[in-house]
Amino acid sequence: MKISNKLFLALLLMFFTFSSTLTLAKNDKVNPSNQPKPTQIKAKYLDQTIQKIEVVKPKVKTPQVKEELEQIQAEQIESDKTIDSSLNKISTRSGLAKLVIGPDYKNAGAVRSEIVHLQNQVRQLTRLESKASTSEKTAIQESISSLNEELLAIETRLNESLKGFSLFGWLNKLLTGFVSPVSTPEITPTITPDLSVTPSVVPTIEPTIVPTLTPTTTP
Repeated sequence: MKISNKLFLALLLMFFTFSSTLTLAKNDKVNPSNQPKPTQIKAKYLDQTIQKIEVVKPKVKTPQVKEELEQIQAEQIESDKTIDSSLNKISTRSGLAKLVIGPDYKNAGAVRSEIVHLQNQVRQLTRLESKASTSEKTAIQESISSLNEELLAIETRLNESLKGFSLFGWLNKLLTGFVSPVSTPEITPTITPDLSVTPSVVPTIEPTIVPTLTPTTTP
């Protein structure tokens, strides 16, 4: 009798354990908070371009184009981190230090390097556009326009941070070898002139009749 009671209790315990496990597993499937969320890419200076490429990637069917877009996006994420960190360090330099030795040209040089790299990416995206299909070209063109806009904003921020008088800033600039980046050209729409040819009226020349003189004979 005691053995049968113990066996019954053991079976009952196993039943409750099994049913509890099933309930927890079911809740995990139903509750969306337990599911892994898609990674959100957060950027400060290149956010618009990075997000545009994120939207473009699923639409791209050409494997080579998609692979290059993913590489460009990964590089932009790293560039954004470097630009953000360097500009923060430039802005935190004290007024006295800036007056004596000038702005932080070391970190300004890091920003400049990223600007040059991003300008090369614009050319890379332009070449990539020629490999893309017709439906993919528009999306890549939007990414190029967005990158150019954000590049101009970064250059403006850098130039503003380097303004101001300093006693030995020229020496600091010389020692660090800082050179201002070449400005990103603003893209303006080109106006194609109207090349329609209007026919010119050629006057017709009518021949003039010159009277001939016949000699008269006198008898």
